[in-house]
This record gives sequence, structure tokens and C-alpha cells, in this order.
Amino acid sequence: CYYLLNNLASNNRFALDTKNKYSGLTDTTVLYDNGQEEDLKYFLAILNSELLTFRFRYIGKLKSNNIYEYFWNSISKIPIKRIDFSNTDEKIIYNALIENTTIQIDYSDKILNGNLSSNDKNILKEQSDLLQKEIDNLVYQLYRIDGTVVKIIQNELKTYRRVNQAT
Repeated sequence: CYYLLNNLASNNRFALDTKNKYSGLTDTTVLYDNGQEEDLKYFLAILNSELLTFRFRYIGKLKSNNIYEYFWNSISKIPIKRIDFSNTDEKIIYNALIENTTIQIDYSDKILNGNLSSNDKNILKEQSDLLQKEIDNLVYQLYRIDGTVVKIIQNELKTYRRVNQAT
């Protein structure tokens, strides 16, 4: 199992490949499981969070049209919070991140591979978006980011999305 990410993207878009289907792609950066204690779904949750997307804007190289380069040298600078499993609060957040990410992956699989109506796909997409908001809130808690800073990050990302949609 490992993560994949396109080398050029407008935001963090990491994916988990549990079937080893995409390792031969040339336009992706691959991060492999190295036997760490944390589940790969945990890393997927935090890497795709608002917080680390915001942080990457100050690490990654901006190309053009609000596209960033995602290469190993910049990805390796993303501040990954390792879990202290003896800390009850961190463990609770960790378990919630795993649970929400597992559900989100299930929704994505159903949207991509299921024989669903467009209405059912829209419902799953909305539910997945709600889960992402919960994941984002949990990541802010994990990194101990207070409400004032959260609002600043969210406002900057909203502005960025508006500019990105206009181009």
C-alpha cells in the first residue's frame, strides 16, 4: 500500500492505492508504507486536510494558474504529526480520522465503481464533503490550531478557490 499524488495539482490530492494498480505511472509521487505504527488512512486524512493543503502553499513551488509542483523534496517538508498512542486525546482523534477516512474511501469507491444514479452519486458526494469537514476539524484539533487561526486558513483557502475557479 502507498500514496499517490499527481506531480502537478491545485491542492493536496493524495490517494491510497491498496491494490497496487498505479505504481507505474510517471506523473505521480509515491510514498510507501514503511511499517509505521499509524495506519495509512491516518496519513491520507491529514495530507488531504485543509490545514496541510494551506501549509503546502508555503512549501511547494507555484507553477502557473495556481498549480503547484508536488515532488518528493517539497512533500517531505510537510509537517506530519505523529501520534502519541499513550495520549488518550490523540488516540481518540486518530481513531475518528481512520473511521471517517474509511467511510470516505467507501463512498469514493461507490461513486467511481458503483452502478448508481446521478442523484445517488450526488448524495454520496455531499456526505463525503461533510466527512471532509469533520476530518478537517479533527486535524485542526490534533495540531492544536485555535479558532482564530482556523478562520484565517479557511478564508485564505476560500479566496484561493474563488480565484482558481475564475481562471
